[in-house]
Amino acid sequence: MKKLCSVLMIALFLVLFIEVKIMAQGMDNPPPIDSLYLVFSGIDYGGNFSSPQDYPNAKHITNVMVGSYNFPVIIWETGSSWGGASLFTYWDDMFQYFSYPDSFTSNGGEDTGSGHVWADSKGNLHFAWHQSGNPDGYEIFYTRALLDTSAGIIQFNVVRPGIMVSETNGISETYPAMCLNDDNPYIVWSQENVLLWNHSTDGGGTWVGADTAFYDTMLVAGQLFCIAPDPTSGDLWVAT
Repeated sequence: MKKLCSVLMIALFLVLFIEVKIMAQGMDNPPPIDSLYLVFSGIDYGGNFSSPQDYPNAKHITNVMVGSYNFPVIIWETGSSWGGASLFTYWDDMFQYFSYPDSFTSNGGEDTGSGHVWADSKGNLHFAWHQSGNPDGYEIFYTRALLDTSAGIIQFNVVRPGIMVSETNGISETYPAMCLNDDNPYIVWSQENVLLWNHSTDGGGTWVGADTAFYDTMLVAGQLFCIAPDPTSGDLWVAT
């Protein structure tokens, strides 16, 4: 009987060990594939510039790499119930779910939207968005969230306040698109018939200054852009 019990205990240990090992392997790239998660509820559905349901680029997602560990970060804009802020959440491996949302904007109740997020090679997050309340109506802003693993868990510290990367020129500027090239952020945005751009050469700490990238009467205010870098030449490709 003792021998049988010992065999059963060993078998049970092996089953538990194999199960735990399989679960651990499955967490290498969370969340599990083919899974649907409710990341956030209570979305504000109304009003121009204030509903993730009204604008196709009001939601954005990026992949973060920390060593061999990968996890998603999701951002979206909100309405008046959240003070017009734009929020982000990331996969929390401790709780096996997405973290409680945090704001990457320092907007003081002003409307924010059209957010973009990218992750650099160090795991830091880079955000771009448009924000109201300035002399021109809307301007383009940028900030970073620095990865912090000093406590043995993944956390992000948002650098506040954000940096205005557009210019005060009497014209509203909206709908930014962003990419990273060699960990440096590049942002383009819309201003009537002009495509404007700005970039940083030190990872987002300082900015060169806004400049005209392209002018054409086919461009109109409010157009949505996509931008991608050519890693071989550093050229930027923009589509609208």
